Amino acid sequence: MIIRDPRADQKLNSDYIDLMEEYFEDRGNKFYAGETLEELRPEWHYLTGICAKDTEMARKHSERILKYDDENRPMSPLEPVYDAKWRFNWKIGKRPDEATDNHP
Repeated sequence: MIIRDPRADQKLNSDYIDLMEEYFEDRGNKFYAGETLEELRPEWHYLTGICAKDTEMARKHSERILKYDDENRPMSPLEPVYDAKWRFNWKIGKRPDEATDNHP
């Protein structure tokens, strides 16, 4: 089902998606070329800024899952894989003055 809100300007929506695609394409090209990205912050566990694909992996729960009976065992693969998407995380709200991650 597709619902269109007449208050939303489709041109602005398309422009925003194009902007995001251009941003991630540019950052991806720089990342894979070995350039330094100021938005890439592994020291903050990628909780703010950009996180490249294949950087993070879900926790491994295979031993716990194997303890489930067949009726309750998930059908998904047991072994986690790397996250195959790029993300950008923004901080929410005002940071305390004593926070060490107060950057522009």
